Amino acid sequence: MGGKEPWMDQQAAHPRGDLGKNIADADFPIVVGYELNGQQQSEIAYNQDELDDILDDVAPVHGGPGIPYSLDSLEDMEPQDRPVGAEIEQLSAGKKMKITKRLLQNLIREAMAADRGVELTQPGVDEAAISGAWPDKVYYNGESVFEIFYSDSSRNAQWSFVENEGYGDGQESYLGYDPGSDKWFMGFDVFADERDDYGEFSEPDTGGEMEGLVIELDGTGQPLNVMGGFPGGMYPEGLRGIKKSVPGIIDVRLD
Repeated sequence: MGGKEPWMDQQAAHPRGDLGKNIADADFPIVVGYELNGQQQSEIAYNQDELDDILDDVAPVHGGPGIPYSLDSLEDMEPQDRPVGAEIEQLSAGKKMKITKRLLQNLIREAMAADRGVELTQPGVDEAAISGAWPDKVYYNGESVFEIFYSDSSRNAQWSFVENEGYGDGQESYLGYDPGSDKWFMGFDVFADERDDYGEFSEPDTGGEMEGLVIELDGTGQPLNVMGGFPGGMYPEGLRGIKKSVPGIIDVRLD
């Protein structure tokens, strides 16, 4: 996936007049330094456009999230402390390692997502960021996904639906969202109920084959219909089946 965070869509680049003289009048090449996940990072900007690109990722402008940074002239830095070219240096256990710009952007996005949360309806949602923000800071239309889909009322409605489909034992094991259709899907590892000679449900026979049951939910966590059943359970058959049927689905919870 990828793409810029929602707050970045409000700006194409850093406006020169809003950033202060130390940035607008920067002497290039300039080194942008900042801390990410407890480690010092640095990157060289050779012109204003490159500086704008770097600050789009790290600077807390226009009220958006960001990472505190510093600017230093490359000429003023000691040779051993200078980043090489447009690559970034990451210090780990006293050794320097090169990481790519794309990886840096992903690391920044994940770190900030874990801090402020992920809105699933925004474009460019990253599953790694969702995993880092789960369960407290993953949102759907501004509401907590966990509170929507795992509240007592939602869980009761979901399990009543599953039981009415003929399943008496199992557990929820998957939650996914398809932004293209604005639909939600929940998966269960379940066992079918057994019927006695009179057609009445008896205790579930958990010695039978487990099935992966996927149901469609609305945006309030209420069940709508059965999307499909997959012999063997949700993993791997159920997950493979839902990916085939809903190619654009985002994995929100995997268990």
